[in-house]
Parts: sequence; C-alpha cells; structure tokens
Amino acid sequence: MKSAVPWLVTISMVMVGCGGNRDQGFTDVQKTVGERTTAKIHWDQGSDEDQESAAAVRQLLSQEVSVDAAVQIALLNNRTLQAVYQELGVAQADLVRAGLLRNPVFDVSAKFARGGGVRLEMSIVEDFLDLFFIPMRKRLAETAIEGAKARVAGAVIDLASEVRVAVYRLQTATQALELRRMVVQAASAAYDLSQRLRAAGNIPKLDLLEQRGFFEQAKMQLGMAEIEVVELRERLNSLMGLWGEQIQWTIAPRLPDMASEEMAVDGLERRAIERSLDLAASRAEIAVNAQRLGIARPFGAVGNADLGVAAEKEIDGTWAAGPTASIPLPVFNFGQGAVAEARAELRRSQELYAAQAIEIRSRVRTARTRLLASRARVDYLRHVMLPLRQAAVEETQLQYNGMLASPFRLIQTKQNEIETGVDYVEALGGYWIALAMLNQLLDGRVPMDPGIDSAATSPRMMGGQMDRGH
Repeated sequence: MKSAVPWLVTISMVMVGCGGNRDQGFTDVQKTVGERTTAKIHWDQGSDEDQESAAAVRQLLSQEVSVDAAVQIALLNNRTLQAVYQELGVAQADLVRAGLLRNPVFDVSAKFARGGGVRLEMSIVEDFLDLFFIPMRKRLAETAIEGAKARVAGAVIDLASEVRVAVYRLQTATQALELRRMVVQAASAAYDLSQRLRAAGNIPKLDLLEQRGFFEQAKMQLGMAEIEVVELRERLNSLMGLWGEQIQWTIAPRLPDMASEEMAVDGLERRAIERSLDLAASRAEIAVNAQRLGIARPFGAVGNADLGVAAEKEIDGTWAAGPTASIPLPVFNFGQGAVAEARAELRRSQELYAAQAIEIRSRVRTARTRLLASRARVDYLRHVMLPLRQAAVEETQLQYNGMLASPFRLIQTKQNEIETGVDYVEALGGYWIALAMLNQLLDGRVPMDPGIDSAATSPRMMGGQMDRGH
C-alpha cells in the first residue's frame, strides 16, 4: 500500500512536466496577424517589453495620428484585446489539465466493537482507465488551442478594422463640419442682408422669415455635426484605450483620395475562404468533435474503473491487505447515448461550417458591390455634380454683377455647392469604410454591418464569453 502513492505522484509529476509551451500560442497569433496587417501586437505580461509598448504608444500620440497609427495604438493599448489574449492562457491550462491524472481517492472507516476494539478499513484507489484517456484528452486540448489561436487572431483583425472605420468616420465628420461652418456663414450673410433690406422696406416680411429659417436650420445642422465629431472622437479614445492626458491627440483631418485603380475583383470569394479565421476556428471545433466521437465509441459505456490497494485491521490487531478493483458492467448502458450525442455534435459543427462558408461568400459579393457602388458615387459627385455646382455659382456671380440675379440667389447657389461638397465628403468616407470592410473579409473575418457595434466589446471578442469550441 505504501508504494502506490509515490507511483501515482511520480506519474502526475511527469504529466505536469509535459504541461505546455510558455508562449501559449501567441507567437502563432503574431504570425497570423503579421500576414494580414503591418501593425504589431504585444501581450502585456509584466515584462520589459511592456514598457517598450507603452513608449511606442506615447510616440505615436505625439504626432498627427493617421489611420495606420490609430490601428497600431489600439492593438498595443486596447485593454479588452489584452483580456482576449487570456483565452490562450485558458486553452493552455486546459492542455495542462488534460495531461494530469485524477487524484487518487483515499477511504478510511472505523467500526467499534461492543466488547472493545476497533476495526479499521482503508483503501486508496485510482481510475486506471484515466491513463488511457490522457493521450486522447491532450489531443483534444491541442486541437482546441488551434481554435483559440484562430479566434484570438480574429479578435485582433476585428479591432484593427473597427479602428480604421472609426478613423474614416471621424475624418468624414471633421471635413463635413468645416463645410457646415461655411453653410452657416453663407446663411448668416443672407439673413443679415435680408434684415437690412427689410428695414429699408425693400422686401416683404415673409422673405425675412424665410432667410432666418435657413439660418437657424444651418446652425442646428452645425450643432449636430459638432456633437458627432465629439462622439466619434470619444469612440476612438475607447478603441485606442486612451484616457487622461492621452486624449489630447490630433488626427489627420482629411480623407485620402480614392486609389486611381481599384483592387481586382476576381477570386475574392476564394481568397476570403482560404484566409478565413472563422472557418479555421470551426475546423478546429469539427476536429475536436470528431475526436470526442472516437472516444465515445469504445469508452461511452465505461465510467470510472478503479484499481488500488485496500487494507483492513481486525479487532485482534492483525492486518490484511490486498488489491481492490471497481469496474462498471455495461448491462443497461452500452454508451449509445454518449455516441449519439457526440455524433450529433459533430454533424452540427459540420453544418455550421458549411453555413459559415456560404455566408462568407455572400458577404464578399455584397461588400464588393458596395465598394464598386461607393466608388461610382464618388466619381459621379466629383466629375458631374461638383463641376455643375461650381459652374452654377460662376454663372450666378456673373448675373449678379450684371444686376440680373439677387444676392439671395447668389448665396443660395453657393450653399448648394457647399451641400454637394458635404455629399462628396460623405461619399468618400463611405468608400473607405466599404474598402475597410471588404479587406476585413479578405483578412479572414466577417465584419458586422456598417452600423457597426464595437467589435472590441462584442461577445465574440470578450475573453470570458468567446466560444472556445471545447
């Protein structure tokens, strides 16, 4: 009986030694992300590199923040993303746990005789089938780690894409705000002029009220545009993990022009499927369920099968010791329930995989159509509407100079030109957002719809709530 415990402890120590990689798969995540973006990622774990990461964030914030700089700041500084990295640690812990034997069970009982004396019964048992399950459990855990790495890499891609969209929205709103101020200035000039003309008795009161209405409407739209800029800026503060003095950053205020040539649209579906991190995670889940089915078939009817040593002390003080075993007999339960459940889980994961692939293909086609439509709208506004509005302003100016057009007509024509400028800026921002969402698909993640909620706080990105698939 004495030799059983050291033997079990030795096996457990060996299994602990096989625990796992200290890296916990983060290097593989870095490699996956590096194949899809130029930004770097870092997992804060109390090392000197943490200080280097913080210094890099400070350096980026000291300059005008571009789209790429905002993405880099977020990937280094977003605390929710740091929490997501802990899923790798959880998966690694599952691997360690899978390689350990269950603790042996020690039983003791005492029976007191009426005439005196004590009968002691002691036993120590271990589930010996656990030895055979360890390699299977470890394979399951190793496969599950692959799924965790795909999900964590996907969370990084989600955050990078959302930051890009947030920057484009802020730049769009900032440019539109500048134009709204110009509209207010034009409306104010028209209102001032109408007040003077009304005082001189040259226009009716209705014209004055109409010009005031235009002015008040323009001021209201300006106020809404100012609030939108503040809200979008705060959204970026949240995504980049900034607070305190860090929020005094400046952003590149203008959207970039469209690329002269659009990306090739051939083969986009195939590329999205091949690079999909969602499908990679689903493949890992299918593999896990397949292995579980393989375990359920031969062992579904077997629970614990204990083997150990028992000793008994008689009332007269003599000891008796010997082996003990406990093995379930498959009389009623042949494991058919466990096998059926494992088979159903496998089929379900396979069907979900196929559904995901279909959705990805559909989303790629939709994103491609949206991108091409956005580009066409920008081109139309730039080459048709803006020149048309500019020509109208020039012609009205000539007529005004010749006293053939009223000053109100000239001001209104200029306002129309500015409003078309707002449309152009919003269309250009929509183009860059559409491109970012298509690239997110091609980088391996299905984006949310344009009315994006935060990927950084959504359930699929939160470490404690992410589907780990095992």
